[in-house]
Amino acid sequence: MALYATIVAAEKGICLEQERVHDIMLRIKQKSLLPAHAFFASGNDFDKMFVLLKPGFVEAAESIASQLEETA
Repeated sequence: MALYATIVAAEKGICLEQERVHDIMLRIKQKSLLPAHAFFASGNDFDKMFVLLKPGFVEAAESIASQLEETA
C-alpha cells in the first residue's frame, strides 16, 4: 500500500516516502480515527494482512489531518 501511494504521488509530482504512509496508516489504526472509512485486519499469515479503504477515505483523512501530524 505504501509503495502504491508513493508511486501515485510520484506520478503527480509529489514526493511521498513510504515510511510516511506507514506512519499515517499506523496512527489511523492505533487511534481508530476513521472507523467508517478504514478497516484493518492482520495476522501472522501474509494472506490475512490487509487494509480496506472505503469510499470517502481521502476526504475523511483530510478532515483529520491535524491528528495525523507527528508530535515531538
